[in-house]
Amino acid sequence: MNVPGPTGWLRNRSRLFPALVGSLHGRTTLTLVILFWVAVGIMVWHVARLQGNLIESMALANADLYSQALTEFRTLYTREVVERVRHQGIVVTHDYESREGAIPLPATLSMKLGQRIGTHQAGAETRLYSAYPFPWREEQGGLQDRFGREAWEFLTRNPDKPFYRFEEVQGRPSLRYATADLMRASCVDCHNTHPASPKVNWKVGDVRGVLEIIHPMDALDAETWSGIGETFGLMMLLVLVCSGGLGLVVIKLRRVSAELEQRVEERTANLQQANQELERQIFDRRKAETALSKSERQHRKVMDSVPALIAAIDRTQRHRLTNKQYREWFGLSSDQITGRHVRDLLGEPLYQRLRGSLERALSGHQTSFEVEIGSEEGRPRWIAGTYVPDVDDSGAVQGLYALISDVTERKQAEEALASLNQQHQLILNSTEEGIYGLDLKGNTTFTNLAAAKMIGWEALELIGQPQHAILHHSKPDGTPYPREECPIYAAFKDGAVHHVDTEVFWRKDGTSFPVEYTSTPIRDDRGDLIGAVVTYRDITERKRAEERLHQSEIRMRQAQKMEAIGTLAGGIAHDFNNILAAILGYTELALSRIPHEDRARQNLKEVLTAGSRAKELVQHILTFSRQKEQEKRPMHLHLVVTEVLHLLRATLPVTIEIRDHLVAPSDTILADPTQMHQVLMNLCTNAEHAMRERGGILDVWLEAVEVTDEVVAQHPDLRPGPHVRLTVRDTGQGMAPKVQERIFDPFFTTKGVGEGTGMGLAVVHGIVADHGGIIVVDSASGQGTTFAIYIPRIDPFSEDQDLLDDTLMQGSGRVLFVDDEGPLVVIGQQVLEGLGYEVVPHTSGVEALAAFRAAPHRFDVVVTDQTMPHLTGEELARKMLRIRPDLPIILCTGFSYTMTAEKARALGIRKFLMKPVLARDLALVLLEVMEKVHHP
Repeated sequence: MNVPGPTGWLRNRSRLFPALVGSLHGRTTLTLVILFWVAVGIMVWHVARLQGNLIESMALANADLYSQALTEFRTLYTREVVERVRHQGIVVTHDYESREGAIPLPATLSMKLGQRIGTHQAGAETRLYSAYPFPWREEQGGLQDRFGREAWEFLTRNPDKPFYRFEEVQGRPSLRYATADLMRASCVDCHNTHPASPKVNWKVGDVRGVLEIIHPMDALDAETWSGIGETFGLMMLLVLVCSGGLGLVVIKLRRVSAELEQRVEERTANLQQANQELERQIFDRRKAETALSKSERQHRKVMDSVPALIAAIDRTQRHRLTNKQYREWFGLSSDQITGRHVRDLLGEPLYQRLRGSLERALSGHQTSFEVEIGSEEGRPRWIAGTYVPDVDDSGAVQGLYALISDVTERKQAEEALASLNQQHQLILNSTEEGIYGLDLKGNTTFTNLAAAKMIGWEALELIGQPQHAILHHSKPDGTPYPREECPIYAAFKDGAVHHVDTEVFWRKDGTSFPVEYTSTPIRDDRGDLIGAVVTYRDITERKRAEERLHQSEIRMRQAQKMEAIGTLAGGIAHDFNNILAAILGYTELALSRIPHEDRARQNLKEVLTAGSRAKELVQHILTFSRQKEQEKRPMHLHLVVTEVLHLLRATLPVTIEIRDHLVAPSDTILADPTQMHQVLMNLCTNAEHAMRERGGILDVWLEAVEVTDEVVAQHPDLRPGPHVRLTVRDTGQGMAPKVQERIFDPFFTTKGVGEGTGMGLAVVHGIVADHGGIIVVDSASGQGTTFAIYIPRIDPFSEDQDLLDDTLMQGSGRVLFVDDEGPLVVIGQQVLEGLGYEVVPHTSGVEALAAFRAAPHRFDVVVTDQTMPHLTGEELARKMLRIRPDLPIILCTGFSYTMTAEKARALGIRKFLMKPVLARDLALVLLEVMEKVHHP
């Protein structure tokens, strides 16, 4: 649309007509003058019209040239901005003066450029506005004036035509020239994704705004009016001189016109020069764009040739650039991926797993990851990758590069290898023998758990360590073991198998143990030696077994000797008893018939006294030979010990101090009290004899101990289980080894004549052996002597309890008996009632708890099963003890994963019995528990 420009404003500029009319007189003259001035006015009007059209044409040409230059500049600049933002992550700002790391918007820069060009040319002004709410709408006034609204309406219908009008702008005559600001391909991405964009469905060719050039007419008007003024001056000369001056005027007008044309040409030339400069810049930019495009193609080609997924991602986690593998992995095109958020491609679950790595990379730290993802076949797949920060020259993070690979095959291979290694390790660890491998330097390459455990190391600690320096550095006597003499290393030096069974290996804590080992060379596929594998076993137990066998042989010979001596002593005692009976009988008969004053009577009394001593000797012989049955009954050993020590304190000299350590919580044994008295008296008498000259300390211990399998291995005559240990120690002169070997032999003594018969320790040995115990001696010359006696202790599991009399197990009290098995409740009730107890039976833990809560102090003791429905014995005990903490509870169970004797004690349960519980066992436990209640 072309709107004709008004030229009437030029007429208002002339003030010549009134002056000329006022200066003329006379009708004829006036007529001529009027006609002349009419002609002149017509000429001036025509010139002015021509001048106005020329000014309008110049203004329109300038405005059109500005508009094209700005549009071309914006197109090229927008492409550059898009590429720089896409590849470098540069921030776009509304400020014209771009700060470091940012560039201005194309609209902002184009307006500033237009203003600069207009200022240099004709003071033109550039405006950019739109009916859409762009960020710059408020700054430029939007469509607030009439021209802007009309221009918007016209250009939206005719985007390929300009719209212009001549009018005053801020009091200055101006050309307002408007063209459509069209959406171009380089602008679509930003305008569709920018958060301030008024819409997101822009298409190429859409009218997004109005580009207005406001061209002031003052400068052109001044130039043209200077020429017109000169023309009018010439016309005045024509009036004064003649009509011939009209020719000069015409010449001058032509000259002025020529000058104006020259100026227009110069202006046009300047504009063309500016246009050429712009074209050169456009060419340079297109050349740079072509080079950049070529570089980008090469870059894409390199990226596509890498067998990995590569993507460039900006700070908002949106894709900027991807390679072929990346696009094929997701099955999308470049346009479908570019600009999309990482979350949209990965999905929310996988994105959340990688979110931390993404954010860490965007903070400037390179991050690696490896995650498991699903697949359509349902089999797991694995990806591994690295996020590398994209940092510009200033160090600011513009985004990141993602390098991702499918490592499913590698993970499967690793899992297969790990499974194979695990199988091999399981095979190695399944054997009790130690196995480890060595390289040619003697460093460990692998080991099994048994090998590491035997030397006190962790398996991983041994890998890479020199084995000789760790476990084979010294010989059994502690002297250094030279590496060159090591048979283990010799295997991969001479290629032969080396077997040794007379050396020791050293543990991490510095202790050693005997080993039997074999070092076997290892060869590769070519037959070259590459190391050795060593298998070894700890032969400590074998050595101990050999030592125990040796000691057993010694003890067996000693036992055979003692048995032979006992058999002989028994036979002698038996015959000697017959002789002694005759001697004593006849002596008593003789005494009864000899008068009191007869001197022979005193002699017979001496015979009778000697006979009594012989009788005691026979008793010792019978005890030693175990041919005399003794009466055994349950007894508390500490009572005998207390009595003996009381007697000794009254008889021993003050130079000997007696110390007792009676710490056994339970010392009930099945024994003859008289014989126990005799054992302790003999041991203490021997101790007193050893300290008689110099004095010393006599220590007596009484302890409850548990004989384990390790103790039985050292003392085969013992049986595992609870025992009482009675220890007597003196600080006398001690015994030499040869004396210690014979102390239990009958009639062997180190005492002087008349001080002992040599039967004391022999009798002690016989009594202890008869009670199922042993006696252990520890002595050395000058260091005193210690005798330790082990005697089985009676407890609920003792096999000797069936010897007890039922009368000893009678009791009294009210028992709450709980078991979910009805027959067991009936049996328990009958047994306990037969022993004198009052029994309240229940087959339900819940019912029993209700009865207890009704009368907590009605019951003296509770016997309950552990495994019961609704309420277990443990829970029942907890609830009852909360009500009455002093309540004795006996918990019985056949088997329980959760309950042990230690846990039962921790809960406050007095006794813990394993089923089946014998009546005698339960009776003894009830007696023990009730005794503690009455005598805590």
